[in-house]
This record gives sequence, C-alpha cells and structure tokens, in this order.
Amino acid sequence: MPACRVFSMFAAVAVLLDFLLQVTAFVALITYDIKREESDRVDCFPCISVPLEREDEASISEEQQQARGPLVWYMQKIHAPFLQLRLVKAAVLAIFCAMFLASIALSTRLSVGLDQKVVLPRDSYLQGYFNNMTEFLRVGPPVYLVVQDYNYSAASNQTNLICSISNCDPNSLLSEVAKAARVPETSFIASPAASWLDDFLVWLSPNAFGCCRKFPNGEYCPPDDQAPCCPAWEDYCGQSEICKDCTTCFLLSDLHEGRPSTKQFRDKLPWFLKALPSADCAKGGHAAYSNSIDLQGYESGTIKASEFRTYHTPLNKQSDFINALRATKEFTARMSNDLKIKMFPYSVFYIFFEQYLDIWKTTLTILALALGAVFVISLTITNSFYVSAIILLVLAMIVVNLMGLMVLWNIQLNAVSVVNLVMSAGIAVEFCVHITHAFSVSTGDKSERATKALLTMGASVLSGITLTKLVGVLVLFFSKSEIFVVYYFRMYLGLVLLGFLHGLIFLPVFLSIFGPPPIASTVEKDIILEQSDK
Repeated sequence: MPACRVFSMFAAVAVLLDFLLQVTAFVALITYDIKREESDRVDCFPCISVPLEREDEASISEEQQQARGPLVWYMQKIHAPFLQLRLVKAAVLAIFCAMFLASIALSTRLSVGLDQKVVLPRDSYLQGYFNNMTEFLRVGPPVYLVVQDYNYSAASNQTNLICSISNCDPNSLLSEVAKAARVPETSFIASPAASWLDDFLVWLSPNAFGCCRKFPNGEYCPPDDQAPCCPAWEDYCGQSEICKDCTTCFLLSDLHEGRPSTKQFRDKLPWFLKALPSADCAKGGHAAYSNSIDLQGYESGTIKASEFRTYHTPLNKQSDFINALRATKEFTARMSNDLKIKMFPYSVFYIFFEQYLDIWKTTLTILALALGAVFVISLTITNSFYVSAIILLVLAMIVVNLMGLMVLWNIQLNAVSVVNLVMSAGIAVEFCVHITHAFSVSTGDKSERATKALLTMGASVLSGITLTKLVGVLVLFFSKSEIFVVYYFRMYLGLVLLGFLHGLIFLPVFLSIFGPPPIASTVEKDIILEQSDK
C-alpha cells in the first residue's frame, strides 16, 4: 500500500532524527541543567545564584514528598497499594482478559472502506450531494466484462462459448451473466450484458431483421430468392463498379450452423461497427459498440480485447462497492476457468476499492512485522526472552483492543486506520517498556518489585506519555474535517486510554504474579555458576 510505504519512510527519518537529538543535544542540555541545579542557580535566570538547604531523603516528610508532585504522591499512596490487593489483582486479570477476548470477537466485524463524506468538511455542500445520491439514485455504475484474445475463427468454438443467442452454449459467458442478473442480491449484476457479438451475428442473418447491408449510395440491397440481400448485380444496377461493394452480402448456404466463416467474420465486422441503426436495421453497431472492440491485428483471427457491458445494482455503502467488486471478480475468475477464456472485469470505481480486497491480509502482515520487530529489539536490548514476551503480549492486547474499539466507534479499516494501527504498536511500547525495565532491575519479591516499578516510573509514564499525548490529541476534536476527528482524534484517544490502562494497571498486576526474575539475581547466578565451574 503506497500510503503505508510513504508514511513508513517519513516516520523512519523522523524517529532517527529524534533519536540522534536525544542522545546528543538533549543529553548535553540535561547535563548543563544538572550543573546549574548543583550550583543553586535559578532555572529561568541561571546568572542568579540562590543558596538552598538540602535534606536527606529519609528526613523528607509526606507533605514534602507530595510537594514534589501530585503524581508521585498518587502512585506511592493510592495507585500502587491498591493494585496489590488480591481481589483487585483477580478483578484486573479477569476484566482485561474479557476485554481482549471481546475485542477479538469484535474485530471480525470491523468494516473496510473509507466513506467519502468523512473526508469532507462538515459544512461542505458535497455532504448533501452524497446524501442525495445514497437516498435517491437507483442506477448502479456500469461494469465491463473484458474478454482477451477472443479467437473468432470457424475452427474455434469460442464464439459459442461467449454468445447467448440460438445454437450458443447454454453455459456461455453471456448466458451466465443473464443468470446472474436474476439474483442481483448476491451477484450485484442488474441486467444481462449488451453484447456486440450477439448483435453482430443477428446483423449477419438475412432472415432476422430484413436486409441490413447497403450499397455505397445508401440504398439497401433488395432480397432475392437465390441470394437474400444480394441481388444479381446486372439485374439491379447494370454498373458493376457501383454494385461490387455489395459483395459483403453472403448466401445462407455460406453459413455453417448459423455462424459465419472466418473470412466473413473478418470482412464484415468493420462494416457492422460502422453501420448506423435504423428503422429497417436496428442492429447497426456504430452507436453502441464502436468503442467496444480493439480491431488492431484482428485480421489474424484473434481479437485482442473486447468488452460486454452491463450494470451493477445501485451501490450506496462502502460495503456495497467492495462486495460488488469481489462478486464480479469471483464471477469472471470462475467463467475464465470453466470456459478457458482470458477475461477480467472493470468498472470506474474498481481502482479505488481494489485495495480493500486484501486489506485484512495487508493489515495483519504489517502488524505482525511491527510486533516482531519490537520483540527482536526488546530481546536484543534486555537479553531476556521472558521480558520481551511480556512486552509483546501487552502490545498485542493494546492493538487488538484498539481494533475492537474501532468497531464500537464505527471506524473503518482503510489505509489511514492501518497506518494508525501500525503507529499504535510503536507508541504503545512507551506505556509498558519503562515499567517492565524498572521491574526487571528491582529487588525483592514480585509484588514489591511491581510497587517499586510504579514508584520509579509510574509518574513519568502518566505525565510524560499519557497526559502529554492526551493534550496533544484533544485539539483534533475541534477540526472541521471529519477525517481528523474519526481517524486521528478517536483512534489516538483510544490508544492513549488503552495504553494507560494496560501499562499502569494490567502490566503491574501481571508482573506481580507472572513477572520474570530480577536481572541482578540472574547475573549473580551466572557468576556463581562460572565460579563453581572453575
């Protein structure tokens, strides 16, 4: 998907620059700020030095600890102790497991597409246009069944496999189109196809609509008992140079089972495409089929491409367009396989909806690659399969829950939401990797280490990741364009809320029960084993 590719290239450069700035300029600025703080200089006026009294950590009172920040006090006095209660742990695990399973079930109902009204401003005049189209339009878009490399020679049977008049195969292409039009609810085909081939074969038949062939002067060739539509030239006009252009007429005996010979087909097809319909000959093909056939190289006995036009049923919703495209492609694939004829369907909207036939596969593949990349990087940095697996689990839960939330908020799956889902896999790392790392380097039992992780990193995650992203996302709510409200405000709001819930509620509880051993103890065990081996 080009949208995902362009976004990935842009985001990769942005993240790389962000990383370089953080490990260079940001570290340098922080170093200078620490030196300023150690020399008792005022932050906004570093030239002014104000001596401060420093107290030991143990002598700091609860009021002073709360003065450090309400988030630190909240984590220490309320959040962490509450999550360590047994009933709370059981409730948290049950609720989040239920949310995960419910989101999996909801994800199967996630609709695909991108409603045209969503990409417009709310006060756009086109909103009314699309509403009226949906409510009143009862004509579907045209669909063309394009047949490639049609062999019209008498030795080939492809003519009977395509046409639908007498002596044609009962399961021919055009016959099957007519059958599909009888069940428009599933086929999305509203009417039988307009067939230049059927009309051409009828146009050739002298007994069908009278004589359709004309002299160059515009007069019809009168019928004759021996040669219908082709009189004896000398009896009719006496000047052979005028009458010789009527040689395109042929005797009924020239037809083989109602079909023209290869030469007759080749000679008369251009004449048919130039013939104008009239009261005497309604089957002239110039008006309806002049652009339906590619005559380039047709003299060899093969028509490179020709189309048979029909119409879809009225299509109003995004799902209607997608289902119509899918049904028509399945129909042509089946007919191509059964009749051994190369063909494909085309309609004006297909180029916009082709992406949605494979968007689920694309989405799952991209998300799997994103989560796999996070797992490999986590494994490389932490050198712990256990820790990396926990991070992967929490990320997968956040992404799946976000997909379930998309169903509840009527957010469709398209290129925009796929990009947001991929971004969510990366952004959600911030909600859980800090807590997991702090838990891994802490000592004590699992409950104590989970509490220490919340005390050391909980406030930072809540203030530096959750609240800042929440404030940044809220401005999108006031956008006049619906696409920013639906696909950016709602999805990012859901991501922030789900990241907070999983990173600061589910993850500490999960670590306090199933968490890995501390990295320090693992290193000590390795040292003891090495010493015992020696």
